[in-house]
Amino acid sequence: MSELGILRDLACTWIAALLAGFLCLRLKQPLVAGYILAGWIIGPFGLRLVSQSENIATISELGVALLLFALGVELSLRHVFANALRSVLSGLAQVFLTAILAFIYAQISTPGIPVGAAILFGFVCALSSTVVVVKVLSDRGEIDSSHGRLLIPILLIQDLSMVPIISLIPVLKNTGDGWVGGLLIAALKAALLIGIVMIGARKVVPSILHWVSKYNSREMFLLTVISICMCVAFTSYGLGMSLALGAFLAGIMVSEYPYGHQTLSDVMPLRDLFATVFFVSVGMQLNPGFIALNWPQVLCFVAVLMLGKAVVGSLAARITLRSWGASILTGLSLAQIGEFSFVMATLGHASGIFDASMLNLFYAGAVVSLIATPLLMAVGPKLIARFGGGEHLTASDESKSTNKHGTLGLKDHVLLCGYGRIGRNIGTVLKTYGIPFAVIEMNAGLMDDLRSANIPHVYGDAFSRHVLTRANIRQAAAVIVTVPEAIVATSIISVARKGNKNVKILVRAHQTTDVDMFRTAGANAVVQPEFEASVELSRLVLMSLERSSDEIRMALEDLRTRRYSIFRPDIAAAEFSELVGISPELLSGFWFMVQGELQDETIRRLDVRKRTGATIVAIRRDETVIAHPAPDSPLRNGDEIYIAGNADQLRAFETTFKAARFCPMAEKTSGEV
Repeated sequence: MSELGILRDLACTWIAALLAGFLCLRLKQPLVAGYILAGWIIGPFGLRLVSQSENIATISELGVALLLFALGVELSLRHVFANALRSVLSGLAQVFLTAILAFIYAQISTPGIPVGAAILFGFVCALSSTVVVVKVLSDRGEIDSSHGRLLIPILLIQDLSMVPIISLIPVLKNTGDGWVGGLLIAALKAALLIGIVMIGARKVVPSILHWVSKYNSREMFLLTVISICMCVAFTSYGLGMSLALGAFLAGIMVSEYPYGHQTLSDVMPLRDLFATVFFVSVGMQLNPGFIALNWPQVLCFVAVLMLGKAVVGSLAARITLRSWGASILTGLSLAQIGEFSFVMATLGHASGIFDASMLNLFYAGAVVSLIATPLLMAVGPKLIARFGGGEHLTASDESKSTNKHGTLGLKDHVLLCGYGRIGRNIGTVLKTYGIPFAVIEMNAGLMDDLRSANIPHVYGDAFSRHVLTRANIRQAAAVIVTVPEAIVATSIISVARKGNKNVKILVRAHQTTDVDMFRTAGANAVVQPEFEASVELSRLVLMSLERSSDEIRMALEDLRTRRYSIFRPDIAAAEFSELVGISPELLSGFWFMVQGELQDETIRRLDVRKRTGATIVAIRRDETVIAHPAPDSPLRNGDEIYIAGNADQLRAFETTFKAARFCPMAEKTSGEV
């Protein structure tokens, strides 16, 4: 019954989170706030629907580990340090100034608070919500604005600051005698763990992931990734630090390798599932009675927190930005508590650094700040524009870099989802014409081939939002989906369309029944290889029977009209007349064998143009084709010539020179029999 009780509590947790999440979506509020509210409702201070909240809290540890592991994978150290020095200084200034301000507030508002608790409280308050900020920026189209481009590195630096703080949590519990010695020991343990991570990142993990990926098994790849995460997490725990820190460092181990984005894609569903349990468990600890009895203190904390973070964030942003308006918007965007603040606060409470009253104060202020952030970010630009200083706030101030946010450095490119036979042929054509393209491929065996051919590529499933983001779907011109599975292709179409509303999506369909599904998902054009093969075979059959080009064209057009109407693309195929300005009825051509009057003569002496109106446009001799031959070019016995003209001119050529139409395919076939 105990096991069933845990399952029942988990089911209750996820159902409550689902309902609260939908409510937050309708109200356009952060999901994290909804999950915390759900935890309070079903927890011991609410309806008491969960009977074993301790077990839920234990399971939530897995959510914390996966949350931080995914953050480590998503975090690009190369991207952080590639930013201008001023951006890095802005991030460091925001973190440390906010931590100092919160430390002072804790000392004043709570006399007698331990120094370690005040230090941890300061850094907990310094973090902001990456999820909420990026979501609001994206919804408002401000990712590429001046303040939007600065917020990303600041948020990344905030996340990085967790590494030393989490490693010091065991030391912060006791800041009395021997505190300095404990600090040194903790620093040595952290250095040892980071050394293990660095060695593993360079020598071990890439080889393991490369070896596993060759089997093209999603299950084995996911198990390998989770095993790496758990091994490093428990190594961290064994050294006296937290599981969360180890999981975070494990994510960093794979973040800079080609398998990083596929790792993130595979782990995301698990992360979201168990991270939800963590935030619900946080809500279970929220005591509304404490808020009711201490509401003046809660309101004061919320006011100081949001005002202080807004001011400090604005001043820190001013180091980088020239506009006060953009700096103030940056500060307003950072004026809330982040998801990982809950992680650090929970770890602090579990270690005995935070007591229950401080934890409840933090939870109450955090939820209010999360709910208020979207409103602040929406009202801020209007107020700044009204009172001046908004000249640099628009998204038109775009970065010149094409390699932002860890994406491939491509723009207006074609994404090939799959690099099998069809993908390779398309890639050859694109490369011939100098059209930039990138390949998304799950087959690890092709990675070396793509790398040696210097073809931009991303390892992973194309239906993953993170993989498509890595391939810069936002600035892609077209997406070509060649994967054979209809369900996978539909998922790719849907995700690609959400990532770029204007991108052209072209898909191959194996069955007629797939076409409507692809078009509904957002495909612009659908091609069925089997039908295209039947069209080409029909053309070759008519050519081998030496039917005129007009008859062939009309037959194929009729076939397409009657049989292929459901595949008609949104991307309209250009008609021949649109391309050359001449109707196909007025210009066609055919091959003829040089014999009789034609042989041993030059084009000038034959005067084909004057006598028939047709034109010799090519000569094939052996395996060599001479295009647009000169007037003095001789015609020899056995040559093949291509004559262009309208139907009457071609008939005049046949009659004048007693020539017979010749089909190269038919001749070669008969020669082989």
